Amino acid sequence: MRSLANARLRRSLGVLAAWIVIAGCGSLIAQVAGTSTPGATPREFTATPVPTITVTAASIQLPTPAPTATIEPTGTPRVPWLTGEIQVYPGPLHYEGDVLSFEAALENSARLDHPEGAEILIDGEAVPDTIVFLASSPLRRTVLVFRWAWDTTAQTGLHEITIRLAEGGSGDGRKLTTNVNILPASERPASENGNGWREIRTSCCRISYISGTAADRDITKIAEQATASVSAVEDRFGYRFNQVFPMTLIDNIWGNGAYASGEIVISYVDRAYVNLGLDTVLRHEATHYAARDLGGSPPTILVEGIATYVAGGHYKQEPIPERAAALDVLGWYIPLRDLADGFRDEQHEIAYLEAAGLVQYLVDTYGWDEFLRLYALADLTGSPAEQLDQGLQAIYDVGLDEIELSYQDWLGAHDPGSQVDDLRLTVTTYDTIRRYQELYAPYEESLPNASDASEENVTAEFVREPTAPENLALETMLIAAREALEAGQFGEAEDLLNAINATLDDADFTREPIADYLALVKAAGKAGYEAQRITITGDMAIVMGIRDWPTLDTLTFVHSGSNWTLP
Repeated sequence: MRSLANARLRRSLGVLAAWIVIAGCGSLIAQVAGTSTPGATPREFTATPVPTITVTAASIQLPTPAPTATIEPTGTPRVPWLTGEIQVYPGPLHYEGDVLSFEAALENSARLDHPEGAEILIDGEAVPDTIVFLASSPLRRTVLVFRWAWDTTAQTGLHEITIRLAEGGSGDGRKLTTNVNILPASERPASENGNGWREIRTSCCRISYISGTAADRDITKIAEQATASVSAVEDRFGYRFNQVFPMTLIDNIWGNGAYASGEIVISYVDRAYVNLGLDTVLRHEATHYAARDLGGSPPTILVEGIATYVAGGHYKQEPIPERAAALDVLGWYIPLRDLADGFRDEQHEIAYLEAAGLVQYLVDTYGWDEFLRLYALADLTGSPAEQLDQGLQAIYDVGLDEIELSYQDWLGAHDPGSQVDDLRLTVTTYDTIRRYQELYAPYEESLPNASDASEENVTAEFVREPTAPENLALETMLIAAREALEAGQFGEAEDLLNAINATLDDADFTREPIADYLALVKAAGKAGYEAQRITITGDMAIVMGIRDWPTLDTLTFVHSGSNWTLP
């Protein structure tokens, strides 16, 4: 085993030890038929005829994580302690030659003075010279990270992994243990073979991506869109940015699909069960970068509010006043003091929308230039709500409580219309997605940056993801629910979301409609395809799948009796 610790990497990870993700709120980019996303046009399936395939759904349990021995604390300890399970990346499967990173959730992380004192053991042997740090994002808890701690070359088989905090000091010696099975390198997915880092530069951006992926296939149109999106943000701010925007496109799903820290990271995938428009996410994350030039230290409610406002929506183009007005109708409006003080603790979509509505109200009422002055204020004191109150009084001569009353009147003057049902189901959709991710598709909290990964020739962490038939069935069903919502078919969207949650409750794949999705995934798999999207209409189903990466093909199945067949 070896540790990839070098001076350059230690310097970059020293920054990550205090890592704050500015926006874990972006959008996955759909690359499937029926979307407006740039990409290769899917071809009709006209390859060598495939024999008739029949698949009947059976009762199948979702894969469960490897066994973990967790010591739960008694009462509420005053010391840091590990909780949950050890997560291993890239995953969920691991192959000989992978260089693995490990993460474990940590409670009372503020009391851990020296995270580098934590240890990771492989089969009882401590790994020397590991790089250890704390990381967090807006969507999840703080984790203890061991970056690139174990090179699995010549390590095929089952191994015991232990993470433990240092004895004494601020640690209490608690530990977590799990088992990791290293599969032969020959079983590595075809989609990972020959991958390497590539880069393209435009007038605004430096875009890093990996060969053989959806981003590689569509990079010309992505670059064009990035240039147009950044230009639109520049137009809104009224000046040209004197900086290059570093962007990294990954081929698996990270949280909501995008974040901005040292670079803008965007999930650009074909099986986009987390949605959205490339232009919207680029504008959102570019706004975060642009707003840094304003200086100041605004509360998070303004940081995320301005990004969502300038982007013209959270996950897609949306009428922000009408959509924010729907919050009141649904009883979801959060008092501004509470929202400012606990922004990251509130439901994600609700918090971002209410913040965007507030920004639009301030801009509509007082003007854009005055809002930028508010955003740029520095040396405000107290809680985030108190800082917001001070800023409002300094710029508008009106306090937070008075602003809130006027903001609520402004919302009441907008008719939410269909946004009520749309917003209600959007929140349900993303809560369901996070539930699925928490149970069966955890993502790496702290991804390496592209430059370090390129230098070390690491790609698997940016492309590998769960591909068990049950995962594909649930993800394609999530896509179907999202597409129904986008089409305004609220009843169908709600039925699909209810069915997905029922499956997550008991892992029963024998009832409809999940049984059909699973059967179609397996039928496509027997034909050599990984399903990316499934559309079922009566006794016919269209499956978008990939056999030769990253080319999308279209397969047409028909339902006969209890089986789906590919003629």
